[in-house]
Amino acid sequence: MSCNTYFLERPKIKLNKINQPQCTPKKQCDFSVQKFTKTQPDERTTTNNLSRRLDSSQDTNMILEQRLHWIDQLAESLKSNQSFEVGKILQSLQQMAVTLKQASKNEIELNQKNKLLNKSTLETISQKQIIQQLKEQQNHFKQDNIDQSKKLHLTQMEQQKLQRDYLYQKQLCEEYYKKVRSLEKRIEMILEKNLSTHQDELRMTLSELVKDNEQLKRNVIKREKEIERLKELNQKLIQQNNRLSKKLDNLKTKRVGTKSDNIVIEDNYVNNYVFDPNQLPQSLEFRLSQLTSEQNDFLIDLIEHGADVFTNQVIQLENMQQRKDLINLIANQFISQREFSEKINQIMNEFITLISYRNIKDFQIHVSKGFKMIFQTETVRLWIIDGMTCKAYTHDPNGQQQVALLTEGVFQKIVYENFGIKSPSKEQQLLYITEGSKIYGKNFLLLPIMMNTKKPCGLLEIQNINDDMIIDIQYYGLLVNMLSKSVITSILSYDALYKELKYQDLFYSSFIKLCQSTNFDDFEQRIQDSAYSIFQIAQTNLIHVEDNKFKKKGQYYDIRSGCAYQVYKSQRPQILTSITKHQNFDENIDISSILPVFAGPIIQDNQVVAILEFILKKKKLQDQHPFGLQIQIGFKVNSIDEDAQKFYDLASKAYCIAFKK
Repeated sequence: MSCNTYFLERPKIKLNKINQPQCTPKKQCDFSVQKFTKTQPDERTTTNNLSRRLDSSQDTNMILEQRLHWIDQLAESLKSNQSFEVGKILQSLQQMAVTLKQASKNEIELNQKNKLLNKSTLETISQKQIIQQLKEQQNHFKQDNIDQSKKLHLTQMEQQKLQRDYLYQKQLCEEYYKKVRSLEKRIEMILEKNLSTHQDELRMTLSELVKDNEQLKRNVIKREKEIERLKELNQKLIQQNNRLSKKLDNLKTKRVGTKSDNIVIEDNYVNNYVFDPNQLPQSLEFRLSQLTSEQNDFLIDLIEHGADVFTNQVIQLENMQQRKDLINLIANQFISQREFSEKINQIMNEFITLISYRNIKDFQIHVSKGFKMIFQTETVRLWIIDGMTCKAYTHDPNGQQQVALLTEGVFQKIVYENFGIKSPSKEQQLLYITEGSKIYGKNFLLLPIMMNTKKPCGLLEIQNINDDMIIDIQYYGLLVNMLSKSVITSILSYDALYKELKYQDLFYSSFIKLCQSTNFDDFEQRIQDSAYSIFQIAQTNLIHVEDNKFKKKGQYYDIRSGCAYQVYKSQRPQILTSITKHQNFDENIDISSILPVFAGPIIQDNQVVAILEFILKKKKLQDQHPFGLQIQIGFKVNSIDEDAQKFYDLASKAYCIAFKK
């Protein structure tokens, strides 16, 4: 059987026709269609292969357009043939073109859906991974929660045990105290009784009782030390228990998530640590106050458990960021502690030099010069307060004195109202008033210097401080205050000792001068000069006794005249508070004054040879001194009689030496 055969070529279409009369048109048409449909799956396979290789809708469209172009060329070549078979072929080709267009569209949509499906699959896998990570983190926190609960339970049990031990030790101490008191009472009863018999037995019994008593006292002391140790240990365990409770609460309330809304961020710690201006803190834990609670707890755990636990903990961390944060924390704390130690060392070196000063001015100049680098500022002043004039004095590095009036401003509030430490302020504030202007400042730190008085006696002023170092600077300032108090006390003690020795030297020099007197008039003049140099009084009275009469400035008076006769008769010194109102007062003999008068006899060879009278000033001889303190020289409230007696004694001895018979 013969038939018409058509061949598709690329780039052009060629139709070879062979007429076969034996074949009917229907068979030819059917055969042709069958032939074409037989080759159609190869073209689709080729299209699918191209689609798979290119994996792009644009490349697929290009290939389909080429196929359609070939079909259109074939249709154009068949238009000239009007046979029935050609019409069928043309119709089949047109249907095939429509089918191919629809297949191209479906394939493009299929590729888009495959991409969407792949994207959805990836998102599903990512969500599963995130869920798995969250489950792992949740399990990790559950395990931490369980561990912390166990630690807390163990700590509570240990604390309860320590409390029981403490109560037991306290009960034992009370029993020992009762035994000691009972033994002491027995010893007292035995000692009170006068037992003449069985002395050896009693002595042995008493000796044993004393030994038992001493042993019980030693046991009591040991128990007291043990109680103190248990108290300290209990306090540490209470603190550790509080930290673990806080950490457990944080683990219970901590939220973990992938979104920023679910992350718990701890606010920066606002420092509110307040130092006591009268003493240094017991520990340096205040330096951890600027850290977060987690960092603070971590450092405390590191201190308690040691470096090995820290190293193992860091090694076991899987998160590199957490490792980095912990190492940075330790490194920063090491650098900070090193700088802190160096500052303390510098302060101590400065005070080794300051302790040698003997006056306040040099001390103030050195403070204003030597502590600038320590506080990292240009203004450091040590003010000394004079409470009598309401002024404060200081000296700059050039030795120029500066005066501040304490009538208003921050200085006035610290001195007369609030005696605490004045922390830095961002706002401009009035500090003090000078004679010509008002002085303002900000970012300053004022620390009062408290001596043994209720009010400050000085101020340490630090200007323009660094906010990042406020805690350390307050501690440095407090340390400088404490050491300044020691230096100032040393200066005042040296000054008081110097003046006291100088005051005592006045007695010795007066004694030597009085011993060198040549006659009575010279002695009288010298004793008046000595009284003035010692007591700042120029009124003295020396009455001689000659021929059973009083002699004063060449005039003789009855020996029974005036208050001098009372002293002559008693031969003892007396203090007359109101001599002018005394019944025996004689203005010709006695000294006249509204102040108390010391009157004493000068005795030589058991006979009264003279009467010495001089005035006592109740008003203290004051020496102006910084801080408003009055360093007393000469008469003091509690030593007026003592100094008067000393002056009277040296005058009597000098008189006997100068006029030795």
